[in-house]
Amino acid sequence: PIMSDSAYDALIRQLKEYEEAHPEEKYPNSPTTRVGGNPTSSFDKIKFPVKMLSLKNAFTDEEIRNFMNNTKAGNVGYIVQPKLDGLTLVLWYKDGLIVRAATRGNGEVGEDVTANAMYIHGIPKMVEDKEAFMVRGEVVMHHDDFKRLNADRQEAGKPLFANERNVAAGSVRQKDASITASRSLHFYAYDVPGSDKFTT
Repeated sequence: PIMSDSAYDALIRQLKEYEEAHPEEKYPNSPTTRVGGNPTSSFDKIKFPVKMLSLKNAFTDEEIRNFMNNTKAGNVGYIVQPKLDGLTLVLWYKDGLIVRAATRGNGEVGEDVTANAMYIHGIPKMVEDKEAFMVRGEVVMHHDDFKRLNADRQEAGKPLFANERNVAAGSVRQKDASITASRSLHFYAYDVPGSDKFTT
């Protein structure tokens, strides 16, 4: 975090007061419009313009060498990173604003979870690039946040959650966005599907 919760809350209050005084200047994606969204009874289906393939794990040097030897992509470079265990999310940006978010689903069709995505840390609501593009990443819950959540549930006499991955996936797919907002979720981007505009 770049500031304390109290400093953030003070800025949100200041923004809300300004928007009430100047409604014509309020952005559609303003942080003041994210809280208290109405529950939805179902998720709309979204067909991806490019297939969102599942990722493979590699546990040994031999598995990595076999993958590289079987890749018919010519002279390419590789990036190796830990595989995050959460829920894949695809984001659409247009005219500098986030316009849609969807789960990976079966790789061809996902579920529209745009309202819930507005509550996830690490998802920019506005970007400098005005071109339309997609971003793929993973929604996860950090270990410390998971421990705190389960401690709160235990104190309240509620059943404990089994693991971070299930909480992250279940929280994004809530029909009531206020439940998503109550969980500490984080998004990590790793791909720009269907685009060759980025070189790194």
